[in-house]
Amino acid sequence: MVDSTQRHRERRDAEKNLSAKQFGLICVILTIFAFCIQFYALRTNPPGFFLDESSIAYNAYKIATTGTDEHGESWPLFFRAFGEYKNPVYIYLLAGVYRLSGPGVFNTRALSGFAGLATALLLGLLAFRITTNRCAALLFGTCALLTPWLFELSRLVLEVAIYPLVVVLFLHAVWSAARKLEPTSRSIRAPWLSPATMTSSPYSAGEEPNPCVDS
Repeated sequence: MVDSTQRHRERRDAEKNLSAKQFGLICVILTIFAFCIQFYALRTNPPGFFLDESSIAYNAYKIATTGTDEHGESWPLFFRAFGEYKNPVYIYLLAGVYRLSGPGVFNTRALSGFAGLATALLLGLLAFRITTNRCAALLFGTCALLTPWLFELSRLVLEVAIYPLVVVLFLHAVWSAARKLEPTSRSIRAPWLSPATMTSSPYSAGEEPNPCVDS
């Protein structure tokens, strides 16, 4: 009787869930939609190029072309600008973008755009890994994609734009480690690699917008 009830419950859950083909089609549509809203008018919206954006972009350009920052320091660990020290991770990533595509407002903001898009997609994947429910994964990923805080942050050249992605990667690593019956040294080390990128600049990490406070 218990087995029959269990099978009935599993069959009912399977009927409620999306098929693999339906899930794949919806994922493709949502990904195209996400690309459109994430990169539409990225060069002109938000209008202008803010002071912090230009400072980060200039340091990344200097690193990409000369290997020095705006003060002539070679491959610095911290970037000094306007009386503060900026996170090196974002600037070095942006320097890599400039080496491939050259400078420009769109190219500069595209790094944050890809980080925001990857964050939403990985949040959807995390929801699927935890619930094994495709509908929950789509709902969670879509909500993340349309969250104003994440959307607006991913259209600006700021160090904190990559922090949501870092946090999601950390959560994936924690979930993978938690599911292992016999944790290995790799599974133990993995969850700490993502937060390590934020400790390189505690001041910038402390400036990360709080959606609860800012709202």
